[in-house]
Amino acid sequence: MKSKTTNLNVANYRSVIRAAAILILTMICGGLCAQTVSISPKTGNVISALSYGSEQHEAGYGGAWVHNQLPMTLLNSDESTLTDNGLMAKHANNVGVVDGYMVFASGAKSTTINHMSLSLPKGYRFTSYKIVMDYASNSATQSTFKEMNSSFSSTLASVSVKQNDKGVVIQRTSLNASDMGNILYFKQEHLENAIARVKITSFVVTFECTDKFNENLRPGVTTLPSGVSCLALPFQTQRVDLGPIKQETKNDYTSYKYTYTKVKDLKADFLLYENAGIVDGAAKPETAGDGNIAKLNFDGTNAYIGLKNSIYWLETPTDAVAQGEVNIPVGYRIVGARLVYANNVAQNIKKGDKIYITDGKGNYMNDSLKFTATKVEWNFAADGKLSTNSGNSTVYLRHKRNWSFLSYTYSS
Repeated sequence: MKSKTTNLNVANYRSVIRAAAILILTMICGGLCAQTVSISPKTGNVISALSYGSEQHEAGYGGAWVHNQLPMTLLNSDESTLTDNGLMAKHANNVGVVDGYMVFASGAKSTTINHMSLSLPKGYRFTSYKIVMDYASNSATQSTFKEMNSSFSSTLASVSVKQNDKGVVIQRTSLNASDMGNILYFKQEHLENAIARVKITSFVVTFECTDKFNENLRPGVTTLPSGVSCLALPFQTQRVDLGPIKQETKNDYTSYKYTYTKVKDLKADFLLYENAGIVDGAAKPETAGDGNIAKLNFDGTNAYIGLKNSIYWLETPTDAVAQGEVNIPVGYRIVGARLVYANNVAQNIKKGDKIYITDGKGNYMNDSLKFTATKVEWNFAADGKLSTNSGNSTVYLRHKRNWSFLSYTYSS
Protein backbone atom coordinates (compact mmCIF):
# COMPACT_ATOMS: atom_id res chain seq x y z
CA MET A 1 0.00 0.00 0.00
CA LYS A 2 1.37 3.38 -0.94
CA SER A 3 2.05 5.74 1.93
CA LYS A 4 -0.02 8.90 2.21
CA THR A 5 1.70 12.17 3.06
CA THR A 6 0.47 15.49 4.38
CA ASN A 7 2.57 18.58 3.67
CA LEU A 8 3.42 20.92 6.55
CA ASN A 9 5.00 24.17 5.35
CA VAL A 10 7.00 25.77 8.13
CA ALA A 11 9.15 27.96 5.90
CA ASN A 12 7.80 31.23 7.29
CA TYR A 13 8.47 30.54 10.97
CA ARG A 14 9.91 33.61 12.62
CA SER A 15 11.79 32.18 15.56
CA VAL A 16 14.46 29.55 15.54
CA ILE A 17 12.14 27.08 17.18
CA ARG A 18 8.41 27.33 16.78
CA ALA A 19 7.37 24.21 18.61
CA ALA A 20 4.53 21.96 17.45
CA ALA A 21 2.93 20.63 20.60
CA ILE A 22 0.32 18.14 19.37
CA LEU A 23 -0.49 16.96 15.88
CA ILE A 24 -4.12 15.85 15.94
CA LEU A 25 -5.11 13.71 12.98
CA THR A 26 -8.47 12.46 11.82
CA MET A 27 -7.77 9.11 10.22
CA ILE A 28 -9.64 6.35 8.49
CA CYS A 29 -8.70 2.73 7.94
CA GLY A 30 -7.84 1.82 4.36
CA GLY A 31 -8.78 -1.87 4.35
CA LEU A 32 -11.75 -3.88 3.13
CA CYS A 33 -15.13 -2.75 4.45
CA ALA A 34 -18.58 -4.04 5.44
CA GLN A 35 -17.72 -7.67 6.15
CA THR A 36 -19.49 -10.57 7.82
CA VAL A 37 -17.21 -12.88 9.76
CA SER A 38 -17.75 -16.16 11.60
CA ILE A 39 -15.81 -16.78 14.80
CA SER A 40 -15.11 -20.50 14.98
CA PRO A 41 -12.32 -23.11 15.01
CA LYS A 42 -12.48 -23.10 11.21
CA THR A 43 -11.74 -19.38 10.82
CA GLY A 44 -9.15 -19.00 13.55
CA ASN A 45 -6.98 -20.70 16.15
CA VAL A 46 -7.18 -21.02 19.91
CA ILE A 47 -3.78 -20.40 21.52
CA SER A 48 -2.92 -21.38 25.06
CA ALA A 49 -1.78 -18.70 27.50
CA LEU A 50 1.21 -19.37 29.74
CA SER A 51 -0.65 -17.70 32.58
CA TYR A 52 -0.46 -17.44 36.37
CA GLY A 53 0.15 -20.49 38.59
CA SER A 54 -3.41 -21.41 39.53
CA GLU A 55 -4.75 -21.12 35.99
CA GLN A 56 -5.96 -24.30 34.27
CA HIS A 57 -4.03 -25.71 31.33
CA GLU A 58 -6.44 -28.13 29.75
CA ALA A 59 -5.99 -29.68 26.32
CA GLY A 60 -7.81 -27.70 23.63
CA TYR A 61 -8.25 -24.55 25.75
CA GLY A 62 -6.46 -21.22 25.47
CA GLY A 63 -6.48 -17.58 26.42
CA ALA A 64 -6.90 -16.23 22.89
CA TRP A 65 -8.65 -16.96 19.63
CA VAL A 66 -6.99 -15.32 16.63
CA HIS A 67 -8.56 -15.06 13.17
CA ASN A 68 -6.58 -16.72 10.39
CA GLN A 69 -6.59 -13.68 8.10
CA LEU A 70 -8.26 -10.68 9.69
CA PRO A 71 -6.77 -8.58 12.53
CA MET A 72 -9.43 -9.88 14.93
CA THR A 73 -8.64 -11.32 18.38
CA LEU A 74 -10.76 -12.71 21.22
CA LEU A 75 -9.08 -12.54 24.66
CA ASN A 76 -10.30 -14.23 27.85
CA SER A 77 -9.69 -13.39 31.50
CA ASP A 78 -10.93 -14.23 34.98
CA GLU A 79 -10.76 -10.52 35.80
CA SER A 80 -12.27 -7.35 34.36
CA THR A 81 -8.93 -5.51 34.36
CA LEU A 82 -8.10 -3.93 31.00
CA THR A 83 -4.92 -2.63 29.43
CA ASP A 84 -4.61 1.08 28.64
CA ASN A 85 -5.93 0.27 25.18
CA GLY A 86 -9.05 -1.52 26.39
CA LEU A 87 -8.09 -5.20 26.02
CA MET A 88 -8.13 -7.95 28.65
CA ALA A 89 -4.98 -7.59 30.74
CA LYS A 90 -4.56 -10.92 32.59
CA HIS A 91 -5.36 -13.86 30.35
CA ALA A 92 -7.02 -17.13 31.39
CA ASN A 93 -7.53 -20.28 29.31
CA ASN A 94 -11.31 -19.98 29.08
CA VAL A 95 -11.90 -20.57 25.35
CA GLY A 96 -11.57 -24.02 23.90
CA VAL A 97 -12.37 -26.29 21.00
CA VAL A 98 -14.36 -29.45 21.80
CA ASP A 99 -15.58 -31.79 19.03
CA GLY A 100 -15.10 -29.06 16.43
CA TYR A 101 -17.07 -26.39 18.31
CA MET A 102 -15.90 -23.40 20.29
CA VAL A 103 -16.60 -23.58 24.03
CA PHE A 104 -16.50 -20.81 26.62
CA ALA A 105 -15.76 -21.80 30.22
CA SER A 106 -16.23 -19.83 33.44
CA GLY A 107 -14.21 -20.80 36.55
CA ALA A 108 -14.72 -23.38 39.27
CA LYS A 109 -15.76 -20.71 41.80
CA SER A 110 -18.82 -18.51 41.42
CA THR A 111 -16.57 -15.50 41.87
CA THR A 112 -14.28 -16.62 39.03
CA ILE A 113 -16.03 -15.13 36.01
CA ASN A 114 -14.99 -15.33 32.38
CA HIS A 115 -14.49 -11.87 30.84
CA MET A 116 -13.90 -11.43 27.11
CA SER A 117 -12.83 -8.74 24.67
CA LEU A 118 -13.32 -9.18 20.94
CA SER A 119 -11.26 -6.58 19.13
CA LEU A 120 -10.45 -5.09 15.77
CA PRO A 121 -7.84 -2.33 15.25
CA LYS A 122 -8.63 1.38 15.38
CA GLY A 123 -10.53 2.50 12.31
CA TYR A 124 -12.83 -0.52 12.33
CA ARG A 125 -16.27 -0.63 13.93
CA PHE A 126 -18.49 -3.57 14.76
CA THR A 127 -22.02 -3.13 13.45
CA SER A 128 -23.68 -6.30 14.81
CA TYR A 129 -23.12 -9.66 16.43
CA LYS A 130 -25.18 -12.81 16.91
CA ILE A 131 -24.14 -15.69 19.17
CA VAL A 132 -26.07 -18.97 19.24
CA MET A 133 -25.14 -21.32 22.08
CA ASP A 134 -26.08 -24.58 23.77
CA TYR A 135 -25.61 -25.77 27.30
CA ALA A 136 -22.37 -27.76 26.98
CA SER A 137 -22.53 -31.46 27.78
CA ASN A 138 -19.57 -31.14 30.17
CA SER A 139 -20.93 -28.07 31.98
CA ALA A 140 -21.57 -28.37 35.72
CA THR A 141 -23.90 -25.40 36.06
CA GLN A 142 -25.86 -22.83 34.08
CA SER A 143 -24.45 -19.57 32.69
CA THR A 144 -25.70 -16.05 32.33
CA PHE A 145 -24.06 -14.70 29.20
CA LYS A 146 -23.89 -10.91 28.87
CA GLU A 147 -22.63 -8.21 26.57
CA MET A 148 -21.08 -5.47 28.72
CA ASN A 149 -19.83 -1.94 28.36
CA SER A 150 -16.10 -1.22 28.36
CA SER A 151 -15.86 -1.00 32.17
CA PHE A 152 -17.93 -4.17 32.73
CA SER A 153 -20.25 -2.07 34.88
CA SER A 154 -23.33 -2.01 32.66
CA THR A 155 -25.17 -4.80 30.83
CA LEU A 156 -26.13 -4.19 27.18
CA ALA A 157 -27.70 -7.61 26.49
CA SER A 158 -28.19 -10.79 28.55
CA VAL A 159 -29.39 -14.41 28.22
CA SER A 160 -29.43 -17.45 30.48
CA VAL A 161 -28.16 -20.82 29.28
CA LYS A 162 -29.66 -23.57 31.46
CA GLN A 163 -29.25 -27.32 31.52
CA ASN A 164 -30.45 -28.95 28.25
CA ASP A 165 -30.89 -25.54 26.58
CA LYS A 166 -30.12 -25.41 22.86
CA GLY A 167 -30.09 -22.55 20.37
CA VAL A 168 -30.04 -19.72 22.95
CA VAL A 169 -29.40 -16.44 21.12
CA ILE A 170 -27.79 -13.21 22.25
CA GLN A 171 -27.51 -10.47 19.62
CA ARG A 172 -27.38 -6.76 19.05
CA THR A 173 -27.26 -4.50 16.01
CA SER A 174 -25.77 -1.03 15.93
CA LEU A 175 -28.35 1.72 15.60
CA ASN A 176 -25.98 4.65 15.28
CA ALA A 177 -22.32 5.47 14.73
CA SER A 178 -21.41 5.54 18.43
CA ASP A 179 -23.19 2.58 20.05
CA MET A 180 -20.53 0.09 18.89
CA GLY A 181 -16.80 0.56 18.54
CA ASN A 182 -13.86 -1.60 17.57
CA ILE A 183 -14.03 -3.70 20.78
CA LEU A 184 -16.93 -5.78 22.12
CA TYR A 185 -17.01 -6.99 25.73
CA PHE A 186 -18.74 -10.10 27.10
CA LYS A 187 -19.08 -11.75 30.53
CA GLN A 188 -20.10 -15.29 31.47
CA GLU A 189 -21.49 -15.43 35.01
CA HIS A 190 -22.57 -18.44 37.08
CA LEU A 191 -23.94 -18.80 40.60
CA GLU A 192 -22.54 -22.14 41.79
CA ASN A 193 -18.98 -23.15 42.68
CA ALA A 194 -18.62 -25.24 39.54
CA ILE A 195 -17.34 -24.74 36.02
CA ALA A 196 -19.98 -23.37 33.63
CA ARG A 197 -19.53 -24.08 29.94
CA VAL A 198 -21.45 -23.05 26.84
CA LYS A 199 -21.06 -24.58 23.40
CA ILE A 200 -21.01 -21.98 20.61
CA THR A 201 -22.86 -23.29 17.57
CA SER A 202 -22.65 -19.95 15.74
CA PHE A 203 -20.85 -16.65 16.40
CA VAL A 204 -21.19 -14.12 13.59
CA VAL A 205 -20.19 -10.46 13.58
CA THR A 206 -20.42 -7.72 11.00
CA PHE A 207 -18.08 -4.76 10.87
CA GLU A 208 -17.01 -1.86 8.72
CA CYS A 209 -13.69 -0.10 8.42
CA THR A 210 -14.81 3.38 7.45
CA ASP A 211 -14.80 4.60 11.04
CA LYS A 212 -12.92 7.89 11.48
CA PHE A 213 -10.92 8.44 14.64
CA ASN A 214 -8.70 11.15 16.07
CA GLU A 215 -5.14 10.44 17.10
CA ASN A 216 -2.80 12.71 19.05
CA LEU A 217 0.67 12.11 17.67
CA ARG A 218 3.70 12.59 19.88
CA PRO A 219 7.35 11.62 19.44
CA GLY A 220 8.46 8.14 20.41
CA VAL A 221 11.56 9.53 22.17
CA THR A 222 11.87 12.08 24.95
CA THR A 223 15.14 13.72 23.91
CA LEU A 224 17.12 14.45 20.77
CA PRO A 225 20.89 14.52 21.36
CA SER A 226 21.13 16.34 18.03
CA GLY A 227 18.75 17.47 15.33
CA VAL A 228 17.30 15.03 12.80
CA SER A 229 15.44 15.28 9.51
CA CYS A 230 13.01 12.42 10.17
CA LEU A 231 11.18 11.67 13.41
CA ALA A 232 8.91 8.69 14.22
CA LEU A 233 5.52 9.49 15.79
CA PRO A 234 4.11 6.18 17.07
CA PHE A 235 0.49 5.36 17.76
CA GLN A 236 -1.20 2.27 19.18
CA THR A 237 -3.33 0.42 16.62
CA GLN A 238 -5.28 -1.67 19.19
CA ARG A 239 -4.25 -4.73 17.21
CA VAL A 240 -3.06 -7.53 19.49
CA ASP A 241 0.58 -8.62 19.32
CA LEU A 242 0.79 -11.89 21.30
CA GLY A 243 4.58 -11.99 21.15
CA PRO A 244 6.63 -15.21 21.00
CA ILE A 245 4.66 -18.46 20.77
CA LYS A 246 6.66 -21.55 21.71
CA GLN A 247 6.16 -25.03 23.06
CA GLU A 248 5.82 -25.10 26.83
CA THR A 249 4.70 -27.64 29.46
CA LYS A 250 2.41 -26.45 32.23
CA ASN A 251 0.54 -28.71 34.67
CA ASP A 252 1.62 -31.73 32.60
CA TYR A 253 0.06 -30.25 29.44
CA THR A 254 2.44 -29.49 26.58
CA SER A 255 1.33 -27.12 23.84
CA TYR A 256 2.36 -24.00 21.97
CA LYS A 257 1.77 -21.08 24.31
CA TYR A 258 2.19 -17.32 24.52
CA THR A 259 3.08 -15.44 27.71
CA TYR A 260 0.25 -13.05 28.55
CA THR A 261 2.61 -10.57 30.28
CA LYS A 262 4.42 -10.12 26.95
CA VAL A 263 1.27 -9.31 24.97
CA LYS A 264 1.46 -5.81 23.49
CA ASP A 265 -0.60 -3.42 21.45
CA LEU A 266 0.85 -3.38 17.95
CA LYS A 267 2.50 -0.01 17.36
CA ALA A 268 2.84 1.73 14.01
CA ASP A 269 4.88 4.82 13.23
CA PHE A 270 3.86 7.97 11.42
CA LEU A 271 6.89 9.76 10.00
CA LEU A 272 7.46 13.50 10.24
CA TYR A 273 10.28 14.46 7.88
CA GLU A 274 11.79 16.99 5.56
CA ASN A 275 13.47 16.29 2.24
CA ALA A 276 16.84 15.58 3.86
CA GLY A 277 15.21 12.76 5.85
CA ILE A 278 14.70 10.68 2.70
CA VAL A 279 17.31 7.97 2.18
CA ASP A 280 17.23 5.75 -0.91
CA GLY A 281 13.76 6.95 -1.77
CA ALA A 282 12.15 6.46 1.66
CA ALA A 283 11.97 8.48 4.87
CA LYS A 284 14.16 6.94 7.57
CA PRO A 285 13.66 7.79 11.28
CA GLU A 286 16.65 9.34 13.06
CA THR A 287 18.31 10.38 9.80
CA ALA A 288 20.51 13.35 10.70
CA GLY A 289 20.08 15.17 7.37
CA ASP A 290 19.85 18.93 7.90
CA GLY A 291 18.82 18.47 11.53
CA ASN A 292 15.88 20.86 11.21
CA ILE A 293 13.76 18.79 13.60
CA ALA A 294 15.87 20.28 16.28
CA LYS A 295 14.51 19.86 19.78
CA LEU A 296 12.04 18.00 21.97
CA ASN A 297 10.57 19.51 25.10
CA PHE A 298 8.00 18.12 27.56
CA ASP A 299 6.20 20.53 29.87
CA GLY A 300 4.34 17.82 31.76
CA THR A 301 1.31 18.03 29.48
CA ASN A 302 2.43 18.65 25.92
CA ALA A 303 5.31 17.29 23.90
CA TYR A 304 6.85 20.09 21.84
CA ILE A 305 8.69 19.33 18.62
CA GLY A 306 11.10 22.10 17.73
CA LEU A 307 11.00 22.77 13.97
CA LYS A 308 13.43 25.00 12.11
CA ASN A 309 12.52 26.67 8.82
CA SER A 310 11.73 23.97 6.29
CA ILE A 311 8.92 22.13 4.51
CA TYR A 312 7.79 18.96 6.27
CA TRP A 313 5.77 15.91 5.30
CA LEU A 314 3.73 13.58 7.50
CA GLU A 315 3.49 10.02 6.19
CA THR A 316 1.05 7.32 7.30
CA PRO A 317 2.41 3.87 8.18
CA THR A 318 2.03 0.96 5.76
CA ASP A 319 3.25 -1.66 8.19
CA ALA A 320 4.05 -2.20 11.84
CA VAL A 321 6.80 -4.30 13.37
CA ALA A 322 5.55 -6.99 15.74
CA GLN A 323 7.66 -8.71 18.37
CA GLY A 324 10.23 -10.89 16.63
CA GLU A 325 10.76 -8.22 13.96
CA VAL A 326 7.79 -9.44 11.92
CA ASN A 327 6.28 -6.85 9.57
CA ILE A 328 2.48 -6.64 9.80
CA PRO A 329 0.68 -4.67 7.05
CA VAL A 330 -1.53 -1.80 8.23
CA GLY A 331 -3.37 0.82 6.23
CA TYR A 332 -4.59 4.24 7.31
CA ARG A 333 -5.49 7.41 5.45
CA ILE A 334 -5.36 10.96 6.82
CA VAL A 335 -8.62 12.80 6.19
CA GLY A 336 -7.95 15.81 8.42
CA ALA A 337 -5.20 17.35 10.52
CA ARG A 338 -4.88 20.04 13.17
CA LEU A 339 -1.51 21.35 14.29
CA VAL A 340 -1.47 22.78 17.79
CA TYR A 341 1.59 24.96 18.17
CA ALA A 342 3.17 27.56 20.40
CA ASN A 343 5.54 30.31 19.29
CA ASN A 344 8.44 31.35 21.52
CA VAL A 345 7.72 28.68 24.11
CA ALA A 346 9.11 29.67 27.50
CA GLN A 347 12.70 28.49 27.88
CA ASN A 348 12.71 26.78 24.52
CA ILE A 349 16.04 28.46 23.77
CA LYS A 350 18.59 27.82 26.49
CA LYS A 351 22.30 28.18 27.04
CA GLY A 352 24.23 25.72 24.95
CA ASP A 353 21.78 25.88 22.02
CA LYS A 354 22.72 26.71 18.46
CA ILE A 355 20.30 29.22 16.95
CA TYR A 356 19.51 31.34 13.91
CA ILE A 357 18.55 35.01 14.11
CA THR A 358 15.94 35.92 11.51
CA ASP A 359 14.09 39.02 10.34
CA GLY A 360 10.81 37.11 10.00
CA LYS A 361 11.04 37.26 6.19
CA GLY A 362 13.19 34.21 5.60
CA ASN A 363 16.53 36.03 6.00
CA TYR A 364 19.26 35.29 8.53
CA MET A 365 21.65 37.61 10.34
CA ASN A 366 25.30 37.10 9.48
CA ASP A 367 28.52 38.12 11.23
CA SER A 368 28.24 41.62 9.72
CA LEU A 369 24.79 42.12 11.26
CA LYS A 370 23.15 41.95 7.83
CA PHE A 371 20.18 39.80 6.94
CA THR A 372 20.65 37.56 3.89
CA ALA A 373 19.19 34.31 2.57
CA THR A 374 22.26 32.40 3.78
CA LYS A 375 21.81 30.56 7.07
CA VAL A 376 24.33 31.57 9.74
CA GLU A 377 24.39 29.59 12.95
CA TRP A 378 24.98 31.39 16.27
CA ASN A 379 26.08 29.73 19.51
CA PHE A 380 24.34 30.65 22.76
CA ALA A 381 27.16 29.69 25.11
CA ALA A 382 26.96 28.61 28.74
CA ASP A 383 28.38 31.99 29.79
CA GLY A 384 25.49 33.74 28.06
CA LYS A 385 27.55 35.05 25.15
CA LEU A 386 26.20 34.82 21.61
CA SER A 387 28.79 34.13 18.92
CA THR A 388 29.37 32.80 15.42
CA ASN A 389 32.44 31.80 13.46
CA SER A 390 33.87 34.00 10.73
CA GLY A 391 36.81 32.35 9.02
CA ASN A 392 39.41 31.73 11.72
CA SER A 393 37.79 34.22 14.10
CA THR A 394 34.86 34.19 16.49
CA VAL A 395 32.38 37.05 16.31
CA TYR A 396 30.55 37.96 19.52
CA LEU A 397 27.25 39.79 19.48
CA ARG A 398 26.76 42.44 22.14
CA HIS A 399 24.21 45.10 22.97
CA LYS A 400 25.52 48.37 24.45
CA ARG A 401 23.29 50.16 26.91
CA ASN A 402 21.73 53.38 25.57
CA TRP A 403 22.73 52.39 22.02
CA SER A 404 20.02 51.90 19.45
CA PHE A 405 21.88 49.25 17.46
CA LEU A 406 23.87 46.07 17.91
CA SER A 407 27.66 46.05 17.68
CA TYR A 408 30.08 43.22 17.51
CA THR A 409 33.66 42.35 18.43
CA TYR A 410 36.14 39.88 16.99
CA SER A 411 38.19 37.39 18.93
CA SER A 412 40.86 35.37 17.16
